[in-house]
Formats: sequence, structure tokens, C-alpha cells
Amino acid sequence: MMNYTNNKISNQSKTQYYSKTIVPPSQITKGVCGNFRKVNCNDIVLIKQHYLELLKFNRVVDLNETNCVSADIIDVDAIDENDNSFESVDQFPLFSIVKDIKTLSLKSFENTTTTTTTNEILSKEVLDHRPYIDSDYLQKDLLVVTSDSGVLSVLSWSNVKHQFLSVHFEQISPSGSNFKYIGEKIYISPCNRLVVVSAILNNLLLFTTSTNRVNSKLLNNRTTINIKETVDKITPKDVLILSVAFSYQPNNNDIIYLLIHFQNNSTKKFGLVKFQYSLSTNTLEFQLHNYQFEKQYDIIQFNNNNNNSSKKTSTTSLMVSTNLSEIILVKNDTLEIIEKIYTSVGYGAFLTSYLVTDNSEQILLSNDRGNIYRIDSRSLAIKAYDKNNGLPMLPLSMILNLGHYYYYLIGDLSDSIIIRYNSDDSFQPVIVNSNYSCITDFEVLKNDINTQILCCCNSSLIKEDSLKLIEKSISIELLDQIQVNNTNLLWTLDCATEKLIVISCLNSTKIYRLRHQDDWLDISENSPFILNIYTVYACIFQNYGIIVQVTPNKIIVLKDNKITDQWSVSSNSVIVSATSSSNSQLLVSLSKPNHFLYFEIENQKLIEKSSYPLNTEISSIYVSPIASLEHVVIIGTYQHEILIINYRAMKIISRYSKLSSIPHSIILNQLSNSHIDSGDQMYHLIVAQRDGYLLKWDISLSQLISDNEFTLISIPYQKRISNSQIQLVASNQQGIIVISPEKVYYLTSRKAHTILTKISDLPSNITHSSLLSSKNHIKPTFLFIGPTIGLSIVKLDFSKKINVSPQLIKSMDSRLISPIKILNIESMNLLLILFEKYLTIVDPKTLQKLNCLELPKFAKAISIYFWEERNLIILSGNDCRNTDRGLLLIYSFHLDENNSELLKEEQIIHLQSKIYSFITIGSNYILLSTLREIKLLNLKDSQSTPLINQVNQLSAPIILMRKSSDRILLGSWNKGIEIYQYKQQSPQQQQQQQQNQNINNNNNDEDNDEDVMIVDQNQNLQNINNNNNSLLILKREERTMTSNLMESIFLNNDRWASLDRFGNMNIKDYSEHDIIQDEEASLILLDSIGNFSYKEAFMKILPYDQNNGNKTFLMAGVLGSLVILSTLTLKIHYDSLLTLQIQLSQFSLTRPLLLNDHSVYRSELEKTTGILDGDLISQFLYLNLQNQLILVTDKYHQYMKLLNSNNYSNRDNMNIDMDSENQIQVNKLKIVQTLIDLIEKLNDKL
Repeated sequence: MMNYTNNKISNQSKTQYYSKTIVPPSQITKGVCGNFRKVNCNDIVLIKQHYLELLKFNRVVDLNETNCVSADIIDVDAIDENDNSFESVDQFPLFSIVKDIKTLSLKSFENTTTTTTTNEILSKEVLDHRPYIDSDYLQKDLLVVTSDSGVLSVLSWSNVKHQFLSVHFEQISPSGSNFKYIGEKIYISPCNRLVVVSAILNNLLLFTTSTNRVNSKLLNNRTTINIKETVDKITPKDVLILSVAFSYQPNNNDIIYLLIHFQNNSTKKFGLVKFQYSLSTNTLEFQLHNYQFEKQYDIIQFNNNNNNSSKKTSTTSLMVSTNLSEIILVKNDTLEIIEKIYTSVGYGAFLTSYLVTDNSEQILLSNDRGNIYRIDSRSLAIKAYDKNNGLPMLPLSMILNLGHYYYYLIGDLSDSIIIRYNSDDSFQPVIVNSNYSCITDFEVLKNDINTQILCCCNSSLIKEDSLKLIEKSISIELLDQIQVNNTNLLWTLDCATEKLIVISCLNSTKIYRLRHQDDWLDISENSPFILNIYTVYACIFQNYGIIVQVTPNKIIVLKDNKITDQWSVSSNSVIVSATSSSNSQLLVSLSKPNHFLYFEIENQKLIEKSSYPLNTEISSIYVSPIASLEHVVIIGTYQHEILIINYRAMKIISRYSKLSSIPHSIILNQLSNSHIDSGDQMYHLIVAQRDGYLLKWDISLSQLISDNEFTLISIPYQKRISNSQIQLVASNQQGIIVISPEKVYYLTSRKAHTILTKISDLPSNITHSSLLSSKNHIKPTFLFIGPTIGLSIVKLDFSKKINVSPQLIKSMDSRLISPIKILNIESMNLLLILFEKYLTIVDPKTLQKLNCLELPKFAKAISIYFWEERNLIILSGNDCRNTDRGLLLIYSFHLDENNSELLKEEQIIHLQSKIYSFITIGSNYILLSTLREIKLLNLKDSQSTPLINQVNQLSAPIILMRKSSDRILLGSWNKGIEIYQYKQQSPQQQQQQQQNQNINNNNNDEDNDEDVMIVDQNQNLQNINNNNNSLLILKREERTMTSNLMESIFLNNDRWASLDRFGNMNIKDYSEHDIIQDEEASLILLDSIGNFSYKEAFMKILPYDQNNGNKTFLMAGVLGSLVILSTLTLKIHYDSLLTLQIQLSQFSLTRPLLLNDHSVYRSELEKTTGILDGDLISQFLYLNLQNQLILVTDKYHQYMKLLNSNNYSNRDNMNIDMDSENQIQVNKLKIVQTLIDLIEKLNDKL
């Protein structure tokens, strides 16, 4: 081996990177339930290592339920008449790894008498959040969280900012410390008066809680409990704290007992120690300890300590062994075991979680095999439940109580599931939440409409579902389709006993009646509607049972299927658009002359109230269905302007005249997650233009209901989604359906930022939509129409924005289970999926199986590779007959009788050792690694036995090989990466070499002239006979001493990225160093140009997208994350986003919630450099404009450079009138929008 020299290249590359999580992790590591958003709601908080998700469980309310809660405390928003469902309220990165999380409820003792020994005021970090904390936050449940930040944090949900905010924190260790036990467990007493947290080994920290509202701390009287000093001062070894529980004295609210279960690491004995804490004096007193326990137990914590019918009373504690083999009762005053019960269940499995039912009579426990056990607290009888009792049998990590006999089972790596306990003593699965964690392989599937990620996951309940399709979209369920030709517009009229569907066609109108989902009837011929012309607008005034139809030349009023009134336009005039309020007001716009009319319905008659002339034709008109806003009409005109008019006073209260195109559709909507700032409710004015742009203004309710004029912001939010006109359809106040000729989207918001999500599986050429039913607001039913697709009835699922579709292959072939690897061959438009026993060819567009090849019975394939130069498929694996031997299976493509691609076996190559990795080089060579050596296979003639030549002896196997146009990357687990340059002979040299080979073959000289490659002293891989015409030369030029290597990829020919199993990325570059031509080779050590810590291992990196030379790479993690790595070629983009990242890491509403140091979190092995954190930068999008302007103001001159270099935005189309406002303020607005554009452009990759 060579002697390494330390020749460093300081490479200041112009290209930096932007990393963003586009699909959050799926694996759940912690979870709690509580009333976090408001009193008496049903919320779940799930921790996914470094992400937090807040869910709302919408439970079917059965009024016949036993012990049903009274109507006044039911969460009305959560009632779902059709089925139970989850709704994701919020999900965001924590920039910390959570260790434990618990629910703290302080409402039970607001009038506390607890005293405090200190008079500390709240920290600045907490005071910054106080203006946004809900006034009733002490009546709601709080989150207590520990993490690698070294901080114990207390969080409260803010309905003002729509996010969790910190209301208290305690520093328990230095930031970024890896002390194993610090914060590992949190214990909260059933009375919520004490909080105990794991501290450094042998220690616990104890806090009392307080509800004093006057700037005092929620946690007080910090006390350290040293267990080792208490139970064994002599033993040098530490004491391991296993669990903590609390007990009480009857009728004494001042004294709380702490029962601490521990193990002495010297004697290996288990014990209990008891402390007494007085709330009135804030004193802790040791009482006694007991060493008579033989194994580890969990102490079951009851919320009710006065259940007289239970063996578990206030004077005893119940303990269950971690292997579920024993249940014991311990007397609290003496810590003696007074009863021990041996069970016959649970051997070989381990207890993972437990909960006590609401009435404290039952205890439910889960183990790592998927069983659930029920212990009767009265008799201590234990019963086991398995798949015969309705359980899915997934490895369980925790079980949560959702109330009313609903339980949430959270799998270890598996899908989580909600079950219901039935009266027949069985469990019924209710909701399966598909988990896509532990992604072992993936491929990107693209077409003109969708981008989907097909993944192999090790997380499903059944093997057939391990292949999952992930798409960032709203999922749908197609209920029915009706053939209707030349459709254009439609409206749903909700009558008392039925629904009428009015469909406007090219030159006619059709009427359908719907009484049930499948009861569709065309009643056009028997209806009083005008049918021989298209309909401009239709509506129903439900309070009066009156229907109105608007056509280009007439308006009719219908009651009880009869026309009660009609109104016709004057000669040459045409009705171009119309809208209505919820309270019998109708507005129509007319041309020739241009004006709009305001009508009211009185006594089933259409009464014209007023007319408002305009100097241009109206392109769109809108009135909000909200009663308080029914006097406001919003109009778009052909002069590229928006008018907001109080039509009762006939007064324009706002005007915007700077549009780049004609406004085609207008809606005023709250959107689902709009927040409230300064007590004023916000609405979003959404305008869809005919050039495909979507614009948004935020307008307060006070501005809309006032008669005073106001000014719309000069630079609104703007996003282009099409090159043609787009249509808007409201979905109550939850969101908006956005229809373009190419795709259909759902527009909603998170905090102040609008989110546009594609609706999956809808055909193109949809022209209009209508809400059919919204009683289930999570899964409403819509009608969609188009000139070629007719009428489709579709149920949309708004509960989540990530659509995960399992069971794709199961529907194709029942033999196809346990997918191992996926390969997308874009050049052939084929998808190959490797299973345990089969190799399948799949159409990547339809995901339908084309052909299936059964593998040899002795072969166990583990990887799949496409040899592009020869159109061959290579499978590598092991020989089942001798697992120490390796195999290469080589297949070629052929067409079958149906003209479909078929794989044909060409060759099987047996090797004496396992294959760890391989690559092909050119059209002749396979370079592979076994346990101790690298081999070169020459496959010039696929019908003959390949020449197998030893290249180099190895101290460790090469686990991955990658190649670029002239370089090869070899990576080992513990030795890091070595980079080689390679070159092949010219065609003339190859021809001469072949002639020499033929001569040698004729002379039967078997060994002397083989192309045996070795590494010489100069690191050249050469012919053993020093032939100048060597087929292949390799020269090592770089080595990175990286341990725990997991994955690597060439970012370009001179640059590569590597990832270790902890998620630490390192990028290096060696541009302009053509070492292959050096006479003397030396090892070049390079400075890193990129370092970043993801805190998640990634199994694979793929080139994902290339736009104007800017490459994007996609990574899939073991926790289920999908992360993009995008290049930033413009230095001003990198500098501006880096400045913003630093600001956001310090800003009160965007800094890490658990008070971690962001730079420390992203720097594990080396200081972060060259890679921006898109997860943090994207938080800028969710701030309101006021906060965004604050950040821009702080670095105004730096951001002006970005504004001046902005050549990708269409802001110039707005024709800003510089005389209308201050130049600097305009620039600030431009900077905000430019930053938003840049961030959205980088984020919008799926």
C-alpha cells in the first residue's frame, strides 16, 4: 500500500447546496394524548424523532354509547358522521431529538397552596412568547418535553399563532451533550403537582408546579435526588434508575410519596426506594429502601387511588415484570411484597407500554410482539389478546388511550392503528395509519402530471404491503361517474329532501336529481329550468326554498318546481356573470352597457334594488356566503383590476389596478388554518388570473365590514401554476379547489402561508367543480366535470397531504411479496422490482405487471443493476446452498409474442466468496468486491466463462461502488472512501489487444498473458506483464477516513457526497486536478466544502431533477424522510438565504422550539458549511407579513443585493407605482416576495 501524503486542496467552490425535508419522517418514537388546542378536545401529539405532529382524532359519536359524554363537552368540530378519521393540524421540525414527552394538566388545582422558595421571573425566551399565548392556556393541557438540547421545556398550543410555544424551560444539561440518562424519562404525578426528570446517572430532578399567572415560573423548587448516595454510598459503581411512581396518604393533599425502582450495578440487585415530599414546606425526606426484588419491574401508575373494589389501593402499588411473567403487590409503607402472581403469558417478549383505563379498573399492556394484555385491578387476573381477538399483531412500542374504548397502537417500525374495544371482549381495527419508515430502496416515477416515489419499506403489517407509493397530494375515492357531453359549469342545489345538480353545457342545460349516492336521475325534461341555452349561474336560497337560474338573457325564480318570477335583459345586453349571498341577495353583471345589478328576493319575486355602472366589462364577480360580509362584492374587470364594493352603499372601499392579466375567478376565504393576530380575524382574497397566476391578499375582517376605504398591499403573494386561465371553487371556509387545464389543486394555509397541494388521480381537462356534501368536512364529496370526462363524484381526503398507497403489487400477483430492490430504467420506460423469488417488469406509468421471471431456486438476490452499455440486467446475491458463496445472474431483454419486454437468462457466474458491491465499466468489465479482495471480470463474450482476475487484497470489504465519467468511488464501512480515476484503451488499442489475446489462446498459454490487473507502486492498475496496451488503468487519488459509511454519490464528475449511518453528510471536490496523467501518484487530502448533520441514516441517494444545469438529489431515510439536496449556483442566493437562516435561528417565533442551538444540532462531526437548512429557512413562509418585514428590515442592505439580482421573478409585470408609497417600503415588500419565490422554488420538488 502507498504512503499517504498530506497535500491539501483548499477548494472554494462557487456551488453550494440547499437541503429540505419534502416528506417528514413517518416512524413514531413518542406519543401522548391531551386537550392541547382547547378544553375538551381530542388531540394526539406524535414525536417522530426530530419532528412533532399534532393530530385531531375525529371520532364517530354514538349517542347510545355507555357513559357517553354530555353534548355540552363534545368537540363539535370533531364529529364525523361517516367514519373515524385523523386530521393533521400541524407538523414541523424541532431541530432537536426528543428523548421523552408527557402531558401536564394544571387545571385540576388552579387554586394551589404550593409555595415557592425562589422568586425567579420568566426568561426572555419565554417572555417573547407570552403575547401569543392563549389567555386560557392553564385550562388546557401542556406538553413537557426533554431533548438533546439539554432543556426541560413546557409547551402550550397557541391558537393565535397556530403553533406550540414555550411557556417555561429548565436547563438540565449543556446543549448538545450526549449524556445517556439526562432527560431520558419524565414522570408526572397523577395530581400534576410534581414533575420528575432523569438527570445525570444516579440522579433525578424534581420540580413542583405552579399556576401563578404573574410572570412566575410554572416549575419551581428544583430539587436533586441522588439515589446512589441514598441507597449505597460505599459501592463504587452507579445505580441505574428504572422507573418512578407516586402514591398518596388518604385524605392528605400535602404529602406525596415517590417510589423509585432501581438496579445496583455492583450487586446487580433490584430495589425500591421511598421518598416523602411535602408540598407545603417543599421538603424531600428519605424514608426507606428494599432490595428483595429479583428482576426489573414497571410500577403501574393509577390516576384513581381510592378504588375500594380494587386490590390496588392507596396503600399498595402494583408492579409488573418487564417480561410479563410476574405481577406483584407492594405495601407502600414498608415496600414489602405482599402478593406475587406468576403468569403464563409473555415469556420471550418484553413490556413496551401500559395504560390505565378511564375507570381505573383495567390495565392494558403491550409487548414487542404485538400482544395486548389486560389486567383486572380487582383480581389481578391477566388475559392475553392476539390476532384471534382482532389485533393486527404489529410489534408495539406504545399504546395511547383515546377515550370511549378507543386505543391507538403505535408500532415499532410498523403501521400504527386505532382499535376499539367491543362489548364481546374483542378488538376492532378502526383506522390504519400507513407507515413508510425504514425506506430501504426507492425510485422516482415521473410523468407529465405526477411525481411519485415508489419505496421498499420494512414497516408494513404484512409483507405484501411493503411496497408503497408516496405522493405529495390529496387522495381521492371515486364514487361514481355519469356520462355527460360538452359540460362546462355546474352547481349543487341542496333542497330539503334531495339535491339538484345543474350542469351548464355548450349550448344547453341539464338537471339531475340525487337522493342517495347511487340514486341519480336526469329530470331535465320534467323540470321548469331553461334547457335550450347554457346557464351562467344557479343558486338556492334555503331559507325560502327558492331556486334562481341565470342565463345570458334571462333570470327565473322557481318555487316548488314552478316559475314564480322572471326578469329579462334589455336588447343587445348580455348577462356575463352572477353571484349570490346566503340571504336572498343576487348580483349579476351585464355588458352593453357595463354595469352590475343588485336584486333581492321578496315574496318569491325578483326585486331590483340598485344598479352600479362601470367603465369596463366585468370578468368575475363574488359575494361571500358569510352573513357579516354579504354586503361586500368583489369584482374583477377586463382592465386588469380588482374592485371591492359595498353594494348597499354603492361605494368602492378598495381598488387594485396593477394586475398582470384579467382576473378570471375570485374567492374570499379564511382557509382552514388561518390564525388571528391582534384579535382581528383574517381573510384571504384569492384571485386567479387568465395567464395562470394565483394571487393572494390578507385582509382583516374589520377592514371588510367598515365603510372606510383601505389599500390593498401593492405586492401580493403570487404563484404561477399554469399558462392558461384557472378556476376557483370554494370548499366551505376550509380551503379552495383550484382548477387548471393540467391539474387540480387544493389551496389551504398553514399559519399565514398558503399551501397548494395537488389532488391525485383526477383526469386533466376538468373545467369546474361543486361541493356536493360537506357534513364530513375532513372527507367532503365533490362533483367534477369536463367536456370530455362527463361528471365524476369524488370523495376527497383532506386529513393529510401525503398520500401513501400500499398494496400495489398485491393486486398484480399474489406471489409477489417481500420487495427487496427497485430499478427504474428511464431509457426503456420500464420499472424492475426484485422480490424474494421473482424479478418483475412493471409499467412505471400504470404500475401494472408486464412480465414476471422466477429466479433460480438456489439464488438469493439482494441487489439489481442495469448495464446500460449492453442493455443487461445484473442481479447479485448469494447461493442458498452455500451462503458464503456469491452469485451474479445476468439477463437480457427480449420481446414476447405480445410485443412485451421479457427477461431471458444469459449467464450465471459463481464466485467463491460473498459479493459486497459491484459496478460495470464500459461494455466489457464488472468490478466487484468480496470479503477480502477486488476482482475484475472481463465479459467480452457473454457466452464464455469470464476471466476473473484478482485486483487487490482488502483489509475490509468494499460495501459500495459508484462511478462517474472517469472516476470510481470505493467505500468501505470502517476505512472510508477511496477515489480512483480510470481510463480504457482506445478502439485501436483494444483491437491490438484482442489480436494478441487470440495469438495467446492459439498457443494455449493459459496464465502468462491473461489481463490480470494489479496495483503497482504508483497505484496504477496494470497488466501483470506490464503490457502498454492495458485495457483498464485505475489510479487512486483521494482517501477520506470516514467510519460508519452508509451511502455515497457523485454530485458531478469532480464532486461527491458521502453519508454515515448517523446521517452526517460530507461533500468534497477536486476540480482541475487531473492526477491520472501524473508520473508520480500521491494521495490528495481535500478540505470539505459541505458538512451537514441530518440525524437520520439514509440508505440511498438518487439524482432527482436537473433544471438549467442545477441538479437536485433525493435521499430516503430509515425514519421515512424524503429529503432533497439542491444546488445553488448563484452566490447571492446562498448568501441571502444564509443570512435569513441565521436570523430565523434567533427569531422568537422560528428558533428551535426546544431551545437547541441550531448550529450545534446540524454540526456533529464538523462545523456546518456549504449546505443551507431548508427546514429552518422555510419557517419564513409561515410568518405573517409584519414579522417577515421585521427580518428584512434587520438586514435590509444585504437583501437589496438579492433584489437587484432577481432575474427569475415576474415582479416587473406589476408596474409598481413608485409615487404611491415610500420607496423603501416597496423594496421591503419586493424583498419579502423575492425570498418567498426563491424558497418556494427550491421547496417545490415533489
